[in-house]
Amino acid sequence: MIVRAILGFYCSMGLSSMSGAALFRDAVLSKIILAQHSR
Repeated sequence: MIVRAILGFYCSMGLSSMSGAALFRDAVLSKIILAQHSR
């Protein structure tokens, strides 16, 4: 479920965008951190 959300966000940012890739990386890190804290 979380993976699909991340993929959707990544696709919306643009696969070829370098800045989008950086935002995607930050989003993944933040989601991982939130997932760890929620448990």
